[in-house]
Amino acid sequence: MGRLISRMLHAGNVNTAWRHLRSDCAPWSPEVDGEALRRHLPLHLLALTRDLETGRYRPLPVRQYAVSKPDGGRRILSVYYLRDKLSQRLAVQVLEHVLGRVLHPDSFAYRPKRGVRDALARARERVATGRRWVVDADIQQFFDSVPHARLRRILRRQVPDRRLRQLIDLWLAMGPYTQGFLGQRRGLLQGAVISPWLCNLYLDRLDQAWTAANIPFVRYADDFLLFAHTRQQAEAAQEFTRRGLQRLGLRLHPRKTRVARAESVRFLGEALVRKKIGRVGTRRAGASSASPNRCGVPADRNTWME
Repeated sequence: MGRLISRMLHAGNVNTAWRHLRSDCAPWSPEVDGEALRRHLPLHLLALTRDLETGRYRPLPVRQYAVSKPDGGRRILSVYYLRDKLSQRLAVQVLEHVLGRVLHPDSFAYRPKRGVRDALARARERVATGRRWVVDADIQQFFDSVPHARLRRILRRQVPDRRLRQLIDLWLAMGPYTQGFLGQRRGLLQGAVISPWLCNLYLDRLDQAWTAANIPFVRYADDFLLFAHTRQQAEAAQEFTRRGLQRLGLRLHPRKTRVARAESVRFLGEALVRKKIGRVGTRRAGASSASPNRCGVPADRNTWME
């Protein structure tokens, strides 16, 4: 049994995961509802950990629901049984501990001790340094578009435990994935406990590329902002990102991505620049005494790895 699998099944990790999910109303399985689970909880937990330890574990079929999106489209939400949510939670807790230090500090979604308030504070800090031109971006159908083959290559490099990678493969195969070019499987299940962690792992390559190209950013899952001193630098950063996402098998959303002044941007439900009330003689919005430094995005720069 691999080292990470052993840590997954440690009693302390199981207890932490169960405390996190014990208020979840999902049934344990098609045959075991919430009342039956409460009566025999130790037995069900023991059976699950044994299945994971011996390799007998197989995820149960997910229940799928279509949810309307604000833009008129539909999103498929997948609802797992509690048995599989707990299995994924066990894995996520170990992966967060092992790989949390690897992920970029300007990625804020679905990470311990990070959240919306931290992302907004960092974004406003970027603007306060004089970077008032912003690429307000969204990845088109991100969760439906992640290529499984490329994600698996990243997992092989970052997750040394083969048994744990095999578990993740089982969860990826649950669908509803789409068939891309040459029949390649794509997509992460929205509603899966492990999907946000896989999102951060896959997009960390984008975070590192921005850093190498000297492009300040703040990312919250598949929503992100890029910051620049001038419109020209912002447009160069957008083009750099478009090419980089193409290498990852992804695309910028054509209607939800724009270059704009920070004063007109909303991020994570809030205005990026707060209005000042009751101030006389305040410097007009957009003015800055800071000397602009170049964003440093050469047109032919390629910092992407295979």
